Amino acid sequence: MKKLFFMAVMAVAAVGLNACKPDEPVKPSLKGLDFESTEVELTVGDVYVLKVTVTPSDAEGYSLLWGSSDEAVATVNDGTVTALSAGETDITVSSGDISAVCKVAVKENIPPREEVVLEIGTVALSAAEAELTVSAASGEFMPEDTLRIKVTNTFNKEDVQEFEAVISSEKDFVETISGLIPAHVVYSIEAALSTPQGKMSTVSSEYEHVWDEEGVVYDCEGNVYTSVVVENQEWLVENLHVGMLNDGTPVEFLMGTDEWLAATETPAWCYYGNNADNGDKYGYLYNFSAAGSDRLCPVGWRTPTHEDWQNLGIAVGGTLYSDEWGDYFSMIGIYLKATEGWEDGKNGQDTFGLSFLPGGCRNALDGTFNLAGSTAYMWSSSPVADSQAGEINVWYITNWNLSNIRVTGTGGFSVRCVRDAR
Repeated sequence: MKKLFFMAVMAVAAVGLNACKPDEPVKPSLKGLDFESTEVELTVGDVYVLKVTVTPSDAEGYSLLWGSSDEAVATVNDGTVTALSAGETDITVSSGDISAVCKVAVKENIPPREEVVLEIGTVALSAAEAELTVSAASGEFMPEDTLRIKVTNTFNKEDVQEFEAVISSEKDFVETISGLIPAHVVYSIEAALSTPQGKMSTVSSEYEHVWDEEGVVYDCEGNVYTSVVVENQEWLVENLHVGMLNDGTPVEFLMGTDEWLAATETPAWCYYGNNADNGDKYGYLYNFSAAGSDRLCPVGWRTPTHEDWQNLGIAVGGTLYSDEWGDYFSMIGIYLKATEGWEDGKNGQDTFGLSFLPGGCRNALDGTFNLAGSTAYMWSSSPVADSQAGEINVWYITNWNLSNIRVTGTGGFSVRCVRDAR
């Protein structure tokens, strides 16, 4: 009896103890999935591990399913993506109704390009044109490369031409440059190649444009002259009218009397009477700082020496005389003068095609303008021997004679260029 009672008490106690034990916590379920990066760019051959954040972070009791919308572009295995070919695919991770998507873009694995070193070649085609070739001295052009070229006249600083072209093949780029001056004018050529990958190659070069044409001469501003051969000399038929030396150095245009007379060391030019119409008719008047330079005439030509003028007088049949005033040839002026453009009764016969015109002068003492229409004054490049005043030999044509006078370098006279006949 006692034994049964004890067992009953123990059973009741056990029930009481179990009733007082706390409930075990419920494990959280998965609420959300998110990719750390929702867009990824890969290159063919890349292997990349996607990182996924779960919500809540301590969720249990779930499994993840991975998939790729285009397995030809990329596959995925438990979050590890392998890029196979260029294209785009959506990588999806899911668990039941919960999912997240990462967009993966795969590009081609293009090996690094060899640096392109550009090379420029230029060949004259005509008086105003040249063929420009841009090639790859190392590396190579590729389709979709962009080439930009600028051509600039280094003498007057003006841009001559600009090109921009998308390369369509691996061949050299060839283009024609136009608007050139064929008088040894130097052009700067700048070329820049940019690639779709953002790389840049540049090169610069200088090109001196020359074009020989019998009987036609250009100065470095593009003015055109004709020429004629008289025995062993070739003379320009027109007076010079250029405002720079043949290396691009400017010759200063001076109108005022004071500034003209003060320009003893400065190459300068002016129009007769400061009238541009006279420049068109007679050419420019130069001081000796300009005319005495070996760079005023076109390359290969020169301001005539005292001897050149003497040789011309003899070549046209004259006899050289000298007196206290200088040298002179009598009775040959008519053969040298143009058939029109002189004062009434003073036109010449132009027997040798030299067509000298009466451009007058700018006085070396007071800067005034004199004798246009009646006298052609022309510089020589020869100083007078033993002159205490620094005088220069100048030649002039009047009605009949070709004569020599001596003046200081502040005078303003025409320049008629000459070279030895070829």
